[in-house]
This record gives sequence, C-alpha cells and structure tokens, in this order.
Amino acid sequence: MSRLLLVPVVAAFAALGIASCNSTDRPVQRPVQEALPTPKPSPTPTPTPALTAPSVTPPPVQSTGDVKYAKPAPGKPGFVTLPGNPALIDVRGLSPGEQAKDPVTGQLFLVP
Repeated sequence: MSRLLLVPVVAAFAALGIASCNSTDRPVQRPVQEALPTPKPSPTPTPTPALTAPSVTPPPVQSTGDVKYAKPAPGKPGFVTLPGNPALIDVRGLSPGEQAKDPVTGQLFLVP
C-alpha cells in the first residue's frame, strides 16, 4: 500500500515545486543592465604642417690674420695663456686650431 501512495505524493510535491516557481505573487528579479555610454565622435584631426630642417649656418669665421694663437701653459696640459695676460685659460675639450674666447677679456684666440 505504501507504494501506491508514493507516486501521488511525489507527483503532488513536484506540482507544488513547479507551481511555486511560476508564482505571480513575487516579482521576477532580472539582472540590471547598465546603459553603455554612447561613443562621442572624435574630432577631425587637423593636418600637421610638414616639418623642415632648420637652416644651420655656421658661425662667421674670422680670418686668422687678426686672431692669434695662444701659448700652451708650461706644465699644465689643457691650459693656455695669451700674450700679455698671465691668466690660465682652460681649453680642455677643444681641438687644436679651434677658435676660442677669453672669458675675462673677450679676446678671440686659436687653440694651439
């Protein structure tokens, strides 16, 4: 007899379970979808002007007739003295024959 009651009882529980899922008593909860931002139109790029290399003009070279050679300072490599001026001038990093300027007097000279 218990088997005869088992089928209707299981069917009744199944019907109750299905009925409770489709109940109109509770509101149906759905996931909230956020609105996607509308894409903003990108501004039209302005054409860039063509780049040109700046004109490089070398500094005016003075004739060597009015520019004199400095004399190497004895015992001090990389330093020179000018005639009539006993002060030492640092010419390290400059090439021989390169024009330089005395920082004190402003006189131009050539590196020996």
